[in-house]
Amino acid sequence: MLGFVKEQRMMHPRIGARKIKYLLAQNDIEIGRDRLFSLLRVNRLLVQNRRAYHRTTNSNHRFYCHPNRIKEGVPS
Repeated sequence: MLGFVKEQRMMHPRIGARKIKYLLAQNDIEIGRDRLFSLLRVNRLLVQNRRAYHRTTNSNHRFYCHPNRIKEGVPS
């Protein structure tokens, strides 16, 4: 069964465990969802989550950047 999972991952690197379970069922291999997750976790075959990172600041633009007056000021 792990060989089948590795073959599927070669073709589709980001395929998840639930879809693999569906493909295993089509090939007459019955296994529960939790047991499949445990088996993949033990063999380090679970897909790692992608980190959601969004860059919101673009400092390389053609517009003028005003100086930071707060850094120059003295607190009163």
